[in-house]
Amino acid sequence: MMKFNVFLISLIIAFNVCSDKKTFNNVTNQRFLTFKSQFDSTLVNHFHNALNSTDNLTVSNTNSEKNDVGLFLFEYNLSSNSIKDLEKKIIQKNKSVYTNKDLCLLVVNRFETIRTKDSLEMVEIKDSSLIDKPCYKKLLPILNFIDFSIANNLDFWKDENFQIYVLNAESCNFYKKFDLEPNPQMPKGWENGFSKGVAINKTKKTVIYWSIIW
Repeated sequence: MMKFNVFLISLIIAFNVCSDKKTFNNVTNQRFLTFKSQFDSTLVNHFHNALNSTDNLTVSNTNSEKNDVGLFLFEYNLSSNSIKDLEKKIIQKNKSVYTNKDLCLLVVNRFETIRTKDSLEMVEIKDSSLIDKPCYKKLLPILNFIDFSIANNLDFWKDENFQIYVLNAESCNFYKKFDLEPNPQMPKGWENGFSKGVAINKTKKTVIYWSIIW
């Protein structure tokens, strides 16, 4: 009888753990899908239809006053095979690839910092020469990765292991839902636009999906 009781207790504990995990996954996945539904499908069709891993974080920005609109999915501790499969898919589709070692990058909202990110005041442009440089002419815009830095308490740009794949980017104010003014931090021709892509760090087994509008 005692053995039966121990078995029963173990079974109940196991059931509760599984139930908690399932509930957590469902809640997290529903949160991701809700955020994803806020954006036009053409912007987020490179994201998962549902979350594939439990170690993740989704961030949605809708601050149109600061041209800070976008969806981000950070996935951690992915298997090497998962990352290889992802690379095969995006290498065939990407329009440009960069690293954070590159000396010239066209970064959206480059003057924003972790400190100014959620401030209601417009960011101060300390060096206007960085807004429009000749080397930007052949580049596609990428995000500033501030949300990733905040979430992980580190500086994205100090980690030199990320490959940044831009899947698509175009200039123009496509998405009237957010009614964005021209972005003073962007060069002529890119005052408004969108960019979407994936950044991969194979060393840290981390992937960042992004879609931004400004």
